[in-house]
Amino acid sequence: MKRIAILLLTAAMLLASCGAPAAGGEDTTAPADTTAAPDTTAAPDTTAAPEVPKAPAFVVEESILGINRNPKYNGSYASDKVKVSDIEKKYIANTTGGYTYFTSDAPQVEVSGLPFDEVNSKKFYRLEYANNSKYSKQLQDLAYQSSGVRIRFKTDATSIEVAISLQKSKDYDYMPITGTQELDVYVGNGANAVWDDNSYGMTGKKYSLPEGVKDVTIVLPLCAGARRVTIALPSNCYISSPDPYVVEDPVVFYGSSATQGLGASRPGMAYPEVVTRMLGANLVNYGFADAALGETIVAQAIAKIKMSAFVYDYGENVPLDTLKATHYNFYKTIRDAQPDVPIIILSGYNVGYFGPDNEDAERNAVIKETYDKAVAAGDTNVYFINGLNVFPSEYRDYCIVDEDHLNDLGMYFVANSVYPVLKDALTKAGYIK
Repeated sequence: MKRIAILLLTAAMLLASCGAPAAGGEDTTAPADTTAAPDTTAAPDTTAAPEVPKAPAFVVEESILGINRNPKYNGSYASDKVKVSDIEKKYIANTTGGYTYFTSDAPQVEVSGLPFDEVNSKKFYRLEYANNSKYSKQLQDLAYQSSGVRIRFKTDATSIEVAISLQKSKDYDYMPITGTQELDVYVGNGANAVWDDNSYGMTGKKYSLPEGVKDVTIVLPLCAGARRVTIALPSNCYISSPDPYVVEDPVVFYGSSATQGLGASRPGMAYPEVVTRMLGANLVNYGFADAALGETIVAQAIAKIKMSAFVYDYGENVPLDTLKATHYNFYKTIRDAQPDVPIIILSGYNVGYFGPDNEDAERNAVIKETYDKAVAAGDTNVYFINGLNVFPSEYRDYCIVDEDHLNDLGMYFVANSVYPVLKDALTKAGYIK
């Protein structure tokens, strides 16, 4: 009898395509301490590697893990609500088996993370395609990779399929394919957005969604580009535009592989994704693995973006002399174009288990010097995070995949360091009430 009951319940769930709402709660997180990080400009001791400064002990109540996450799926549709089967025909790819397949171009679907998409001749290209020939070959390829790209809409559907035609994909021996080429689905908004664990490896397969009217966010792969994204929902359900972000102007991140998310087990675990999800903020991820070289042309592109804040996580991938020649100038390009935008400067957090060597200390001194020069010049909207305080020393070996890349826990610790500073900056700028 028990087995029959389970089979009947399973059959009922398969027949259901639209659901009812459930109740939820609010974010009660208190702002974290944003006391300035210690100065790292002192000359390093060349006789031995500098000691890693001791970071605060890991305390859940003071972290983003302490946020009261209680998703609620009782939202109301936007004014462009339509039945899925009634989406404009030019966006419908196919209708079969009770499902309507439509492209991400549909008016009810929001695609974010591509600030130049409207003027680019190539879709899903993160930089300005008009300047493509001026970028390095590696940067050209990485600009196709869809780190930070999100697809959002509101629906009452209880099942979904997403198919992506990939380009410029790359696998890494330290990273699972679920991070490089698969996608994530989150249900809900802001800090209340919850990963739909049914979406594991979901590309081209149908998976379930919770009942009720809810926002759905599809996070695209970290190390592969998308030529075309097609979404399937039950034809008799409804779809509309999603709720606005709490912070609609994106937070722009610039850095190398850790910023792009390399090492994360899935796209939603990249640290810029974690930080902005907890803040309910839009995102542009300009993480470029091994190709964040502080180029002026990239700084000029970033300076054109209407943003709420800039997280400047540049310090790896280049010789020390190049870092010295480019770090302050890159900051200055952004600041000259956007005098009021908060800029958070993050120094190197050195993932190596044995801690920083002398060159790491020198790199941090270069990065800290940019902050000091900015403050001396009168910049009152610049913040500094000492990267050597990101990982508690007793947990360093828990945070790394290899000597260069972060696992999910490492991504969490970086996110947890950036979150309170970014939240404070956005609050002072009036983006968060």
